[in-house]
Amino acid sequence: MNFSPNMAGMSGDARPANRAFMGDDGNLKQSSVVTTSLELAPASAGAFSGFSVTLPMPPTTNNLFATSGKRRHRSAEYDEWLAGARHALRREAITPVKGRYAFLIALPDLMRGDCSNRIKAPEDLLVKEGLTPDDRHADFTAAYRSHAVSGAACIVTVCPIEHLSAALASVGGGPRPCPVNPPAGQG
Repeated sequence: MNFSPNMAGMSGDARPANRAFMGDDGNLKQSSVVTTSLELAPASAGAFSGFSVTLPMPPTTNNLFATSGKRRHRSAEYDEWLAGARHALRREAITPVKGRYAFLIALPDLMRGDCSNRIKAPEDLLVKEGLTPDDRHADFTAAYRSHAVSGAACIVTVCPIEHLSAALASVGGGPRPCPVNPPAGQG
């Protein structure tokens, strides 16, 4: 899928054109074309190379492992997520990112819980599948809520660190901006 610099293709409109959601049948759906490897233009032109992919909603870090007696093992929830996420990755033609990179995960606006607890599972999966180097090379990691995602899905975007600014613009500007002045009574 090709993105315009602001994804929606309209001047001043930074809303993504795609929406990811979990269908009634339990499979990931897109209201538009699935996002895959991106090679838009040279970084000097404001675009980025990397990839963006829709995955099932990862379990929280707290639910990745379970304990049986003195033994720690992957939880059933984590195993189920891994199977669905691997299937989603293998359907796409993704070009691995080499060297230092940025990792962004867009989560549904209405998701309950902490955004940061959803980073570890997809980050480790991308390393294991050979799509990114070891996560110690992730110089920038961000998890944020986005209206571009709904249901039980997330959109993971990875790019070389030098393309971070263009990647943020391509995913709808990244996290919502903080207000300059706090609301009345909260300052």
